[in-house]
Parts: sequence; C-alpha cells; structure tokens
Amino acid sequence: MSTGTMDHGWFAELILPTTQSRNFRVVSSGPEWEERENLMTWMGSCKLCGKVLRCAAGIFCANFCTKRGNYPPCRNAWCGQCYQESPLDPFPKQQLEEEEDQGRGKAINALRFRSGRNGDHVMGIPFECELCHFRNLAGRDPDWLSQKDSYTLMCIRRANLDAMWSREPNTVKANLGRLRQDYFECVSIFPFPPPIPDMANHQMEDRVGMKSAVWTLEVSRRGGKNASNVQWGTVRKTPTWMGNLHDAGANYSNDSIAGGDTAKKYISDSPVGGKWFQRFMHGMKLRMGVIRIQNEALTSEIVLAVDEVAEREWRNGSDRDKRMIEGTMVDMLVEYGAALRGEELQMVRVEGVVEFGEDARRSKYGSHTVWALQGKFKAEKQEQWHCLPIADETKSNLPFRKWFDRLEYRVLKVEGRKEGWYFTEEDGSRAKFTYYNATFKELIMKVKELYPRVILPAADVENFACGGPHGGEQLQQQQSNKWTSQRWN
Repeated sequence: MSTGTMDHGWFAELILPTTQSRNFRVVSSGPEWEERENLMTWMGSCKLCGKVLRCAAGIFCANFCTKRGNYPPCRNAWCGQCYQESPLDPFPKQQLEEEEDQGRGKAINALRFRSGRNGDHVMGIPFECELCHFRNLAGRDPDWLSQKDSYTLMCIRRANLDAMWSREPNTVKANLGRLRQDYFECVSIFPFPPPIPDMANHQMEDRVGMKSAVWTLEVSRRGGKNASNVQWGTVRKTPTWMGNLHDAGANYSNDSIAGGDTAKKYISDSPVGGKWFQRFMHGMKLRMGVIRIQNEALTSEIVLAVDEVAEREWRNGSDRDKRMIEGTMVDMLVEYGAALRGEELQMVRVEGVVEFGEDARRSKYGSHTVWALQGKFKAEKQEQWHCLPIADETKSNLPFRKWFDRLEYRVLKVEGRKEGWYFTEEDGSRAKFTYYNATFKELIMKVKELYPRVILPAADVENFACGGPHGGEQLQQQQSNKWTSQRWN
C-alpha cells in the first residue's frame, strides 16, 4: 500500500497517518490497555482531523484492533462529522426542506446523508471502514491508481452512510449516551466482563451484503423518465432479483418458520434479506426520496368535454377510428363511473355483460348496465364474477348509454363475439390496460385547446391516462350541472 507524497485524493484518509496518530494504550475510566474484544477501551485519533477518540465516542471500524489474515489492525476511526461522503459522490439526493429548528436547520440539512454521527457504529448493524470492506470483497488492498478501485471505495462510503442514516440523529445520540452512562456506572461494580461483544469480522468476508449494495447504488444512477435519475421503485427491483437468484441456487433452503395454513415464511440467508442491507435500503430511500406523479383527476366537466370532441371525431372517422374511439370512451366512462383501474377493466367478459344486459335495462331501480368482471382480485383465493352496475342517467348527464350501446353493437353484431374478453385489440387479443392511452391523450389535448377553463393550461396532458383511478361518479356526490359549451368559452 503506497503512503508516499503523491495526491491520493478523497481516500487519502484511509492510507495516510494523521499527525497525531499513534497506538494509545491507556484509557481513562477503564483498564490500562486496549482490549480487542471491548470497544469501550479503544482509543485512536480521527483519520481526518486528528482528534483523540475514546470510549466509543466517534465512529470506530469493527476491525480497529483486529489483525485479519496478513493485514494489521486498520486503526480507522473518525469523528462523526468527519466521516463524510466523497466530494465526487454522484448519487442522487432529494431536495431537503429546512427543518423547523430555527438557526440549526440549515446546518443539519447540510450534513444529512453526507456525513456520519458519533455512535453510528453501535446502532445494531456492523460498521467496517472502506479499506476493510474492500479487502472483504476483493481479497486484496485497493490499487490507489485504479479508477475502478477508487470508485468502489466511493460506493462503499455511500452505502455505509445510507445504512447509518436509516436512523435519525437523536436516536443515534441517545443510544450512544446510554451505552456510555451504563458502562461507566457498572464496569467498576461487577467482577465479570461487561456485556460487550467482539466487534470484528474475523473471516474477511462480506457479511452484510456490501457487494449487492454497491451494485444497487450503481443502478440508482441510471437516467429516469420523470427525473434525472431512476426512481426508488425502479432501484428496489435490483435487490429483488438478487434475492430470488440466491434462493434459486445452491443456497436454497426448505427451512421455514411456522405460520398459518397458507402464510408460511421460509428462511433464507440471502445477503439482501439481512438487517444491514434492509437498513441500507431504507436509508437509500430516504436519501433519494420518492417522486409520485399521479394521474390528473377527471371531473364530470372534463368527461363531457371529451364526449363532445370524441363525437365529432367518431362521426368523421373511418371504421377503424370509430372502433378505437368507442373503446377509449367506454374505457374512460367505466373507469370513471365504477372507480375501476385499467388492469381491472381487462377482466370484463362479453358473456357476463350479455347475460345481465336485458335484466339491467328493465330493472325497477332504473335502467343501467352491469359490467361483469371475471377474475381474482387481491386477497381472493379463486376466480369469481364481480358485477358492477352503472346507471344510464346521472345528475351530471354523462353519456354512459350512448357509448355503451355503440361498443356493444360492434362487439355483438359487427364482430360477432359472444364470449371472451370484452376489450380486445384489432387482432382479437386481449387489450392491455394502456391500449387506449394514446387516443385518450389526443382527446384530452383537444379538450385543453378548445376549452381552457375545463383543463387548466398548467395541467400536463401526459398526466392524464386510461388505467388509473379518476375519482368516479359513484364515489362523488355531483351537483346537477347541465353541460353547455358556453360556460367554458
């Protein structure tokens, strides 16, 4: 390992001794020597600022006093705030709002996810420095001239910080304070060794899943659709396949934890299922944040405006255009009227709609259409029918019956279908729940241009979509609002 005068960059703190670094032997309020198996007797100096650290104050590597293989004890320790991310750290961070603590909010936010806290190494998960982790992963020392090795060290530092920040500063501070208070009070009273475990990783192996963590971090740098980076929901799929692949290999286990008749948990030693990795993922999620872009809500006025635009397009369009417009309008109206999602609408069956159709129109409760879905919803154990009625007449004068009749005529008379999926593509295959999206957005765009008071200029047409919850006529008490084009112009 080189320790010359060359510029080692950010990781110089891992390999260059501090001006005050030496092997301390005496610790106040404790024995007159360092005990490898008692971290409260460790004493060192911060690798960045040189401050003397003792009695677990600061952040000590688990291998601080332990010789592993041919490597001497690493002696790596930091003040909490000195354990900082790399200046070149490329991983995304959410924009943090100023904390309520006036005067300290900005300072707290400046360090959040960017540096550690005193006591992060005693918070229930192992902490090993970047040098020790690299040895665990690669079985050698880093090549300080290698960009690949330097980037790996940067990723390890980021993963360590994410695992640390799964817990809030006050929690870390309280835990360390209580540890020190109880230790100093009890160590001189009782004749047996204190209940402090050996902290070291003697096997020189990746015991926490750091290898999987750095891969996951790299995935988080990919370009995103709605932001500069992919979102958390995309990143978390990487550990999922890692866990599945691990359990499909030589480490497969039949061992299980007793549960109910259908809910049994199986034991896995996959690194992505461990405590450290779960802490890392939680801290990573907090750092990245979650951007949720929800579908714009439909109102009865928007639905009526879409109907007017669609009617003109339908009358002037080809038969192929008419088929797509009919499907799009029925898709929108059923989702709105029954508060369905797109993937649920795929479950509508022709035979179910036909069977209940005539009785529904003659119902003493008023003419309506029954949309019969066949399938299995969440928490259901078997497929069954789900019948959802939508009234022909509503206070908002929505055109349910007009578009329902048009699509029904096409399905039963033009295409001659008596059974199967109600919503299909031109080739007869089951329509995906995004099938009508393009046509729906074209209609919304025209409504926005023609009726600016219905869809505000600031609304993004891309946030309108068939396939998501839109509010729903059945869920809202709409006031009677007879539609006229004059009220929008």
